[in-house]
Amino acid sequence: MTEKTFESKYQKVYLCIVGLILVIFIGIIDNLTGYELSLSLFYLIPIFLISWKVGRQAGVPAAILSAFTWTAADLLAGKPYQYVFVPYWNFIIRASLFIIIAWLLAELSDRLKKELKFARKDFVTQIANWQFFSEIAERELAKSRRYNRPLGVAYIDIDNFKVVNDSLGHQVGNVVLQSTAKVIENNIRSIDLVARLGGDEFSILLPETGYESGQIIIDRIKKSLLSNAEKNNWPITYSIGVAVFIQLPNSVDEMVKRADNLMYEAKRSGKNSVKYEEIKEKVNVKGHPSS
Repeated sequence: MTEKTFESKYQKVYLCIVGLILVIFIGIIDNLTGYELSLSLFYLIPIFLISWKVGRQAGVPAAILSAFTWTAADLLAGKPYQYVFVPYWNFIIRASLFIIIAWLLAELSDRLKKELKFARKDFVTQIANWQFFSEIAERELAKSRRYNRPLGVAYIDIDNFKVVNDSLGHQVGNVVLQSTAKVIENNIRSIDLVARLGGDEFSILLPETGYESGQIIIDRIKKSLLSNAEKNNWPITYSIGVAVFIQLPNSVDEMVKRADNLMYEAKRSGKNSVKYEEIKEKVNVKGHPSS
């Protein structure tokens, strides 16, 4: 189990406990104030909380518990009923209504989470897109600045990708992109992030990575990429620029642009190569000639 998964499960358990306490608290208050003062809307609070944050698997039981507590509070407060079946009927109606609300809330929450997830992913490769990469890079840049740690970024371009598209078709081109993304993902650390920036260009964020560590990671990735291309008989290679910042840049754009410039140096030197640079002092970064 990963650390993030553990934290997520811990938070869900915590929210369920908070919801349970809320239901009991509302029930006690409802009983003390008597059946003439309605607190029906307050029973929806734990249902909203649990259904939205945890999901229907916890939201439905919370709905049933809220309906039961409401009915029990009425009975304990001495609410008179003409027929003995009325409390049971009220419980069924309340539970049904609460379950519907819990189900709809959980469904809406799931849909919004999926939309957010897709908004942060590249449609073709299913890895991060530029927007998500930029968000994470901003956080890592701030963290590196706070703790005085190095930060690396790699910029990868597929050499001869146009040849693949023109000779083998766009469908094969998409397979090349997907395969490239997969190979990179399989060769980076859990703290790293790979994103497709557009076209045949990828970027890798390398937090807490010095010059030598960056070389080891990128050399391993390039070796795996070339092996994968050879195995599939694709006429491609990879040009890569790697910038390792000891002196941190002012922005993510500046950081990526530095790696982009290095990648174009690799292309100009004959493609299928890697250009590394360790930045120890502030410099002005200009775009490559073709930008």
